[in-house]
Amino acid sequence: MDDRIRNLYQLGLDALETRNARKAHRIADKLAALHNTAAYEIGARAHWMVGDHDKAIQLLQVGVSKFPHVAILWYFLGEFLSDMTRYEEAIEAFEKSADGHGGSRGRADFNISPVPRRKRK
Repeated sequence: MDDRIRNLYQLGLDALETRNARKAHRIADKLAALHNTAAYEIGARAHWMVGDHDKAIQLLQVGVSKFPHVAILWYFLGEFLSDMTRYEEAIEAFEKSADGHGGSRGRADFNISPVPRRKRK
């Protein structure tokens, strides 16, 4: 990852941390112009933060369709789907996160383990 992308990504994370969705969206747009997959993560998380859950999920679905090897996109897709009680889809996303770049079986299993308990509620 080059320095410009690394810096933009960190700025995007900082914007999310300070709950500045507008800034996070601007940074996501810059990352998209550079054809970087972090645009999907930052953009989706900013949408989620302001309550636009459907848009967040749609953006991640586009991201994983274009970049199916990026684990973090699958991870956030699984998180958001689970929060929306779309458990079967969430489990599938977590499973795919294990095989992606940066993913791990242990992290996927950790995220999948509470889903059956959530389904019973």
